[in-house]
Amino acid sequence: MRILVTGASGFIGRAVGANLSEHGYEVVGYDRHPKDVPGISRMLVGDVLDYEAIFEAMVECDGAINLAGLLGTSELLENIRSAINANIQGALNVYEACLAQGKPVVQISPGNK
Repeated sequence: MRILVTGASGFIGRAVGANLSEHGYEVVGYDRHPKDVPGISRMLVGDVLDYEAIFEAMVECDGAINLAGLLGTSELLENIRSAINANIQGALNVYEACLAQGKPVVQISPGNK
């Protein structure tokens, strides 16, 4: 089974990707700032705000785990719209791409200060 992990280069994304791989899943990473991540067979460069790109990434996958988002740290308190856009609209794009293709999705949201 092939799983798309958005935010795959982040702290939680690296752990989730490694765990999925250890349990026999093929992991496709998706990130704006990709890094070489152990356990991830292929890394796609993209942004969850780009619905068409998420939709295309989902075509080859059996499901998704959405970890993409901006943390609600003090740096974002002056620019809260960035976090709202990435965390809510980005998640909605992932949900809608999965729904359109009849594929399951799991959401893990970033925290807020």
